[in-house]
Amino acid sequence: MYRGDRFSLLSLKNVQRKEDNMTEEEKTEVVETPPLFETHSVWTKAMFLELQKSAVKSRLWIWAAVISAIWIPVIVLNVIGKDWIMTLLLIILYGLLVCYLFYLPYGIAKRQYNQYRVLYGKDMEYDLCFREETVTSVNLLTGGKLSMGYEKFRRLVKTKNLYILYMEKKMVFFFHRNDFITGDAASFEAFIAGKCPQTKKKSK
Repeated sequence: MYRGDRFSLLSLKNVQRKEDNMTEEEKTEVVETPPLFETHSVWTKAMFLELQKSAVKSRLWIWAAVISAIWIPVIVLNVIGKDWIMTLLLIILYGLLVCYLFYLPYGIAKRQYNQYRVLYGKDMEYDLCFREETVTSVNLLTGGKLSMGYEKFRRLVKTKNLYILYMEKKMVFFFHRNDFITGDAASFEAFIAGKCPQTKKKSK
């Protein structure tokens, strides 16, 4: 979500910064045509966690494989050499490294959730309005709006509970599958596929 997070691919803060920098005129100049699909989301800690797990899942396994490929042969050599103290230390360090890697999504999600709680004093509330030519995000706590065309979208990821739309510059929209106010999940996927032929859909 933030560029400073080593394993994070997301930049929700970029969306927030654009909204906060808009003037009142820019916030209200979006033509309010009825959306084809509309979602209302409350960003819970569970949603942030699922978002981060999706973003770093493949990288975690790669790093775990690299560490294992280096560490396990060293452990085996120490076992063969009967250096039990070094073997024990290596096993403990190996376990700590692997645990740290798989803890990362939890740590990042917790930090991001807490940052929004501190910023707004409550869970973030967001609406997404999918119209014929544009998508408009609405920050319900500030009134900020941001619209963009479908050509900006690069990838649609479907997790157990979320839809995650990746855009240019590592920006992202995400919402729960049950967050639809207008429309439904099946129709939404077909709509995005038609509007964004450049978008690759992945399920995780």
